[in-house]
Amino acid sequence: MPSTCSSAIGSSCGSCGRAPSVAKLAAVFELSEHPGIAEWLAEHDLASPDGPLLLRRTLDAQGRSRAWINGRPATLAQLKDIGEQLVDLHGQHAHQSLTAASVQRSLVDAFGGFTALARATASAWHAWNAAVAKREAAAEAATASAAEREVLEARRRELAALDVSADEWAVLTQAQSRLAHAAALIEAAAAGEEWLDRRRRRAFVAASRADREARRPFGA
Repeated sequence: MPSTCSSAIGSSCGSCGRAPSVAKLAAVFELSEHPGIAEWLAEHDLASPDGPLLLRRTLDAQGRSRAWINGRPATLAQLKDIGEQLVDLHGQHAHQSLTAASVQRSLVDAFGGFTALARATASAWHAWNAAVAKREAAAEAATASAAEREVLEARRRELAALDVSADEWAVLTQAQSRLAHAAALIEAAAAGEEWLDRRRRRAFVAASRADREARRPFGA
C-alpha cells in the first residue's frame, strides 16, 4: 500500500500526524461484520440509526486536529480506539495491531474458543459497573439528603426554642418587610446621590470653562 494512502487511513483512524497546510480525511466502514463496534458506539453515545460508520478528521501543520464519529464531535482517543478495531496496517517491520492489548486478548480468546464467553463477560461487567455507579450515586444522594435534613431539624429546634406566637410572627414579618423596603430606599438614594455628584462635577467643569472664556481679553 503506498505510504501516502496508508498514512491517510491511519490518520483518519486516530494516528498522530501533521499536514502541510490543512488536511481533511474521511473513512466509511460497513459494520455488518463488526457487532462489537456497534456496541462500542452505543456505549459512547455515538451510534448512527442506520447506514455505515463515518469517521472524519481535520489536521493542520501545527498538529492540531478535530475528529468526528458519525457526525458527532469525538476525542482523538475515541477515534484511535475505534480505528484500532477497524483497520490493521501492515508495514515492512511490524504488524500494528499486535501491539494492542485488546487484540492480544482477542487472539488468545479466539484460540481457546472463548470469544462468546469473553463477550458475555464484558457485557456482564459493563452491567455490574453501571449498577455500582447507580448505587454510589444513590448513596451520595442519601448522604446529602440526610445532611440537609439535619440542617433543617436544627433550624426547626431553634425556631421552637424561640416560642414565637402567631401575633409575634406577624409583627416580625412586617418589620422584615419594612427593613427590606428601607434597604431598597437606601440603595436608590445612594444611586441618586452618585448621579447628582456626577452632574455637579460636570457643571463645575462647564462653569470653570465659561469663567475662563469670560476673563479672556476681547479679540485675544
